[in-house]
Amino acid sequence: MLQSVWKALGPWKTISLGKGFYEFEFASLEDMRWALRMGSFQFSLGFLRLFAWTKDFIPATMKSTKTQVWVRIYHFPLKYWRPRAIFSIIRCLGTPLSLDDHSMRKNMGLFSRVLVDIDLLSPLPDHLLVERP
Repeated sequence: MLQSVWKALGPWKTISLGKGFYEFEFASLEDMRWALRMGSFQFSLGFLRLFAWTKDFIPATMKSTKTQVWVRIYHFPLKYWRPRAIFSIIRCLGTPLSLDDHSMRKNMGLFSRVLVDIDLLSPLPDHLLVERP
């Protein structure tokens, strides 16, 4: 999968480090910089978040406070079912990453679903109030 996305890069490989971490080895410094500028990649099961290696990185002791969660927005008028509008509303929870296929096609009227990158150390509201202009 990643090979097809990164065709323009020179040879590269991944090494599993455990606990969901991978080391990427690139053929050149420019290839590594390109990958880091991309930041993250979406897959059907979630997102791959890239970050630069640090000397003190030990996968076994790493404790990530960020995760991706699917958030459902109920009672949402169809006229606001646009990615820009939904992402603007959901930013109070974290970084919006993606809409599910049903929300993109407006197939379901009951709720819209958004994949959001949240920091588990930040307080989360139990409801949102959206004011219409």
